[in-house]
Amino acid sequence: MLKLDNQIKNIYNKYFTLNPKEFLDIYEIILEKGLNTVQNAIEELEKISPIDISAEKVKLLCNKKIIEDNIDTINDEITMASAELLIQYKSLVPNSDVQFVRQEVMI
Repeated sequence: MLKLDNQIKNIYNKYFTLNPKEFLDIYEIILEKGLNTVQNAIEELEKISPIDISAEKVKLLCNKKIIEDNIDTINDEITMASAELLIQYKSLVPNSDVQFVRQEVMI
């Protein structure tokens, strides 16, 4: 717990000393998303613009990561459902030698 407190204090001292009100937004994000997620977002922002770290940008990057993770899960569900549909179509035509193995990309 003490290590977490020091890490949070370091974020405050390094980026939000001049704007403590904005740090409260960062602290809410830390409570909601986790310290590691916020630190990763800040590191990413530092690569882009080290002097322009804001709570809005941190929140945006944290949410972007969650959305990307959800998209991967959705794609897996779609793939599994598509494979199941192909099996069902194949069972509708039991005497057919046609194999439904070709994959097409739909946009």
